Amino acid sequence: MNATGAAERMYWIEKTRSWSLYYVVGEDQCDNYAFCGAYASCNINNYPACACLEGFGPKSLRDWSLQDWGGGCVRSNELNCQSGDGFVKYEGIKLPDTSSSWYNRSMNLRECEEMCLKNCSCTAYANTDIKVGIGCLLWFGDLIDMRDYAETGQDIYIRMSGAYLDHLRRERKSRERKRIAIIVCSIVLGMGLLALGWILYKRKLKIRDREKMKSIFDKYYNEQGRTEDLELPIVDLATVVKATDKFSSKNLLGKGGFGPVYKGTLPDRREIAVKRLSMESFQGLEEFINEVILIAKLQHRNLVSLIGCCIAGDERMLIYEYMRNKSLDYFIFGLFLCPSPSFHLPYFLYIAATMTTNSKIKLK
Repeated sequence: MNATGAAERMYWIEKTRSWSLYYVVGEDQCDNYAFCGAYASCNINNYPACACLEGFGPKSLRDWSLQDWGGGCVRSNELNCQSGDGFVKYEGIKLPDTSSSWYNRSMNLRECEEMCLKNCSCTAYANTDIKVGIGCLLWFGDLIDMRDYAETGQDIYIRMSGAYLDHLRRERKSRERKRIAIIVCSIVLGMGLLALGWILYKRKLKIRDREKMKSIFDKYYNEQGRTEDLELPIVDLATVVKATDKFSSKNLLGKGGFGPVYKGTLPDRREIAVKRLSMESFQGLEEFINEVILIAKLQHRNLVSLIGCCIAGDERMLIYEYMRNKSLDYFIFGLFLCPSPSFHLPYFLYIAATMTTNSKIKLK
């Protein structure tokens, strides 16, 4: 016994001719036998050091409040050997005193449980060999002298009443429902945030494209010395792509110097013709702007209306109303064909004059 009152076990090392410490008994309160009484576990790192196992409560609340834990704990629900009893697993425990126990090294854990359940005096069971999980160790009577060992402790299965087991099942279901609710709420919230982020992102792109288009037109106007205020109808790229079924070949109306023209349908069921600037087109930004400005300023019942325009990345598109009866050149050069080319001119002048009667365009 050392000067602090702890019992030490030493062993002799012949080579160095000195004693070496093997282990120490009585280093802390938890090493005192039955310090916390029955059905209680001791943990020197906690305050108070003693705590009843789950499903048990202090035998004397007054003594417990005075830090007198010797009386131990009692069950919250009494056992009923005839029906309903079961076992609850407690992990990381230094096994109780085995002075009132029985063991069998050849039995497995399942056989051990069945044997304990058949004996009304059996209060707990565990494996005798925790490394390989075999052997049966049964306890009879109160369980005393237990301690928490989170890393090196052993599993013990303690007999509990059916009422307490039902309580555990309800708690487990409640926790499971809460966990599922948390997961579902997290998923919904995550999807909502993603959707909100996507909406904000698309809105940002739309604003950026609108500002980009405005800056392009402002720059062009400044370079050309123009001061007119032109309100431009803007159509975002996603709407155009959806309207034309991703620029499907079945919606292709034709091709020109500017690029291909596609038929489409807007969400409000208006039919449109999308004039898409081709990468191989010889027309550039100036031609694109000129066409937008010209069509946007001209308002005439015999002219195709410009619904909007789109600039998104490298894409430049003009969106017109769709005309079912084909274009004017069909009626000029297709419908009024005759042997003499001079025959076409009166009809052309008549149609052109009719179109420009109320406009500022002059024929040259």
